[in-house]
Amino acid sequence: MQKSLSIKDRHVRPLEMMFLCALMSGFFGINLGSLFAFREQLSYLFMLDSYDLDNVLGVFLLGALAGAFLGGFIVSGSGRRIGIILGFVFGAAADCTGVLAPSFSTLLLSEIAAGAGFGIFMVASTVYGCEIAASFMRGRCCCLPAVGCAFGIGFVIICRDLLPANSGAAVFLIAGSAVLLCCAVIIRFPESPRWLVRAGFNEAALASLIFLRDDQMEAARELALINERGRLPDRDLRLFLHSGIYRSALWLLLIMTFFIHMAGIAFIPYASLDLISRFQQQFLGYFYTYSYDYGYGFIKAAVTVGIFGAITALWLSDRMKRTGLLLGSIIACLVTLILLSGASLFGFSNISTILLSALVLVFIYASMLCLVLFFFVFVPELLPTAGREFGVSVVYITCFAALLGGINELNPVIGYYSLSFFFAFCASVCALLAVFISRKMPETSAIALETLETRLFEDKLLSRKPLS
Repeated sequence: MQKSLSIKDRHVRPLEMMFLCALMSGFFGINLGSLFAFREQLSYLFMLDSYDLDNVLGVFLLGALAGAFLGGFIVSGSGRRIGIILGFVFGAAADCTGVLAPSFSTLLLSEIAAGAGFGIFMVASTVYGCEIAASFMRGRCCCLPAVGCAFGIGFVIICRDLLPANSGAAVFLIAGSAVLLCCAVIIRFPESPRWLVRAGFNEAALASLIFLRDDQMEAARELALINERGRLPDRDLRLFLHSGIYRSALWLLLIMTFFIHMAGIAFIPYASLDLISRFQQQFLGYFYTYSYDYGYGFIKAAVTVGIFGAITALWLSDRMKRTGLLLGSIIACLVTLILLSGASLFGFSNISTILLSALVLVFIYASMLCLVLFFFVFVPELLPTAGREFGVSVVYITCFAALLGGINELNPVIGYYSLSFFFAFCASVCALLAVFISRKMPETSAIALETLETRLFEDKLLSRKPLS
C-alpha cells in the first residue's frame, strides 16, 4: 500500500502542469462569460440588438475554427508546449484589446483573435494533457482545461458586480496574470516526451519523462514503449491517407461529434434561456424583450450546474469505467429530452415553466459531463501519437462548425416546427447515440497510450463491445 501511494505521489507533476493549463483556460472562459455578463452594457455602448450580440459569439467560433486548423500544424511542427503558449498569448492579447475596444468592429476583431487563440490552445492542451500523464490519472489531466474554462465562465457571470469597472484596471489584471502564467509555463513545462521521440530527440524525451515521473527506471521503460510504437513512417494527413485503421478511428470520433450536436447536447445549454422564453411566449402569453437581466438568476444556475458537470467528469474519469460514465450521461440527456418534449406540450400555469427550467438545468449538467468526457478524454486517447494532433484538430474544427450551425439554425427550426418536436427529435438522435456508444466505444481508463495504440493497429480496440 505504501508503495502504491508513493508511486502516485511521484506522478503529481502532470497534475501541476495541467492545473496551470486550467488557469490559462480560465482566461478564455472569462472572455466567453463576458459576452453574457455584460450583454446589456455592450448593447448600450455600441447600440446593438440581440442578433448583433449573438453574432459576436459566432465570430468567436469562426476564430476558434481557424485556430483549431492552425493549431494542428503548430502542435505537430513546433511542439505542444509552443502551441499552449502561443494560443494563450493570442487569447490574453485579444482580451486586453476587447476591454479597450472603442468600436464594435474592434470588438469583433478582438473576438476573432480570442477565438483563434482558443482553438490553438485547446488543440495543444488536449494533446499535451493526454501525453504527459500516467494512465491512472490521465482522465483528470485531460479534464482540467475544460474545468478551468467552465470556472472562468462562471466566475465572470456570478461575480459580475465585483469586477472592476475601470477598463485600465481590468487590462492591468489580465496582462499581469498572463505574464506570470507564461513565465510559469516557460520555466516549468517540459515538452511532451511523445512529440520529442517522434521528432528524434530521444535524450530530451528521457529527461522529460524523468522530470514527469521522478523515477529513472520507470522513465526508461516508458521511453522504450514509446519508441516501440513510434516507428510509423507516416504522420498526420499522410497517416490518414495510408492507414485504414486510423481513418476508422477518426471517422468514429467525427460521427459521434455529429450525433452529439444533432442531439442538442452542445448548443441547447447556450440557448436554454431563449428556449424557456419561447415556451412562455407560446403557451403562457408572456412576452419579454431581449433584456438579459430578465433571466440572470437562471443563467447563474445554468453556469453553476455546468461547472458541477465538468467537476464530475474530472472526479470520476479515473475512478470508474469511462464508457459507462459517458453512456450514463447520454442516457440522462435522453430521459431529460423526453421529459422536456412532454413538458413543452403543456402550458397551463407557471408550474410548467418551473418544471421546464429544472429539466433544462438537469440537461445542462448531463451534457457538460458528456462533452468534457468525449472531447477532452476519449478523443485524444483513441488516436495514435503519429496522428493525434491532426485528429484532435479535425474533431475540434467539426465541433466548432457544428456548434455555429446549430446556434444559427435553432430559432428557424423551432419557429417552423415546434418546441416539443425539437426536443423529440433531439431525444431520438440521443437514443441512436446511446446505442452507438454501447456497441462501438472502447474502454480506455487505466490503460497506457501505447497499449491503446497497439490494440488500435491490431484492430482489437474499435471492434470490442466494452459493455458486454
